[in-house]
Amino acid sequence: MDVTETNAALGSVDFVGALTRGTFGLGLTASATLERNGVENFRVLDSFGRLVTLVRDREYCERAPPRTKNYVYPITGALELRRYAQTFLSMNQSGNLDTSKTPYTVTLKFTTSAKNSVGPSLGLNPLGEPFELSKASGSVSNGRSEVHKVAITLVMPTGPSERALTIAEQRVEDELNNVRLQQAFERRRE
Repeated sequence: MDVTETNAALGSVDFVGALTRGTFGLGLTASATLERNGVENFRVLDSFGRLVTLVRDREYCERAPPRTKNYVYPITGALELRRYAQTFLSMNQSGNLDTSKTPYTVTLKFTTSAKNSVGPSLGLNPLGEPFELSKASGSVSNGRSEVHKVAITLVMPTGPSERALTIAEQRVEDELNNVRLQQAFERRRE
């Protein structure tokens, strides 16, 4: 999470001398801009196995209200993570997904920005005094920008080797083992 908040204020006044009848002014301006930024990074690890075996739907999913898309503040709405999990499982099922060097990662970035300002002003006609206020103005603005980035990495559990076999690779391995057993059985029969 990367949150930046900016607050700014500006004020100005213009003094005019009576002798110049408004053709000469002396403007004074003051401003201040305050900015705060906070960055927070954290990592959460979980496994589908733990979620499936230890957490019952009745105790977890059914109590939570259904989430819908939140267009004003997207990170709080439905992120549609099911689609990414289905893609990962489908790619893994085909046997073409290799996560040994580069894991399957989905990065979602949400930016929410809001800004407001107000700028009143006042203009006065010179009355002929030696030193008088002829114009005053000011403005105040506030802005906030929030960038939320979520990176989701999906990997299959690894076995004793460097990389666990995919489902498709396991099927091929099982089929090869069946062929080997069949060949060994036929050799014994001869």
